[in-house]
Formats: sequence, structure tokens, C-alpha cells
Amino acid sequence: MGYKPWEYKRIEWGDLWLIVKGYKNKANREREERAFYWRETFALLCNINRGENTEPISGEDVYPLEIDKYKAPAKPSDDILRMMQELTKRMNDGN
Repeated sequence: MGYKPWEYKRIEWGDLWLIVKGYKNKANREREERAFYWRETFALLCNINRGENTEPISGEDVYPLEIDKYKAPAKPSDDILRMMQELTKRMNDGN
């Protein structure tokens, strides 16, 4: 962190809390990155040695992680897109 021992007396509790929180966030992110590498490597090795006509596995099947929960939202269907366009057109026309 770059602090000298006598400078720790000057750190306020709020700043110390932020330092600890940042350290924990960094440690969690590094742990997730290591786990992600391990699980993708394991899935790759399993898929290389799988039999013919078998479903390949993904890394999420091997070891689910916290980052798997945050996926991009699915694209809306054509019907929903058409309805959205009709509603937008009605709103712009003032009807």
C-alpha cells in the first residue's frame, strides 16, 4: 500500500475500511479468474476425449461461478420487436 508504519496513525476508519474492502475485492476477482481458467481447461480436456455423437460440456457445467449469473439479456422475439415498433410509432404519431 505504500504506507510507512507511523503513517497508519493518520488513516481514518473510513479510509481503512475502503482499503480492506478493495483488498477483498481484488482477492475475490483473482480467485474467480483462477477458477475460470481451471474450469475451462478441464472442460476442454473432457471435450477432447469425449466420444462421438455426445454432447460437449461447458465450463459452467463443471464449476459454476458468480460471474455466470451476469449474462447478456436475450434478444426479444420478432413478435415483441414488431409490437415495440408499433407502440413507438403510435407514441410518435400522438394517437
